[in-house]
Amino acid sequence: LTQNPDLAPILAAVASVSSCRVILTGLEKLEYKESNRLFAIRNSLNVLGASVTIADKSLIIEGKKVLHGDVKIDGERDHRIIMSLVAISSQVNYPFEIIGCEHVRKSFPDFFKYFQRIGGIYESGIPTSNS
Repeated sequence: LTQNPDLAPILAAVASVSSCRVILTGLEKLEYKESNRLFAIRNSLNVLGASVTIADKSLIIEGKKVLHGDVKIDGERDHRIIMSLVAISSQVNYPFEIIGCEHVRKSFPDFFKYFQRIGGIYESGIPTSNS
């Protein structure tokens, strides 16, 4: 992902709820984003119940069909981390809370409105831009 490091959060999230082992490489630039995304990806997915490790600036993901949930996750003030976690929420057994969801406004202010339109379920005090 050297040329496309912004894809790492969503690819890792989707891989975490697959039945595959996935290794994402070329992640050196992830340390210099809104958060240290290498660690934020690993930490947030593992809190949900995934199996993600870091080795030599790569993420090793042992996919599971569903994750546990029933936790609070720090969104690390990072819009891509937050949106990636929300994107896999239908593959998580129990509801979970993401701290700092307002940070999705950086790139997609109406993210939660569109998430709900496609059938996503969430509770939030974050208004959409048209509220």
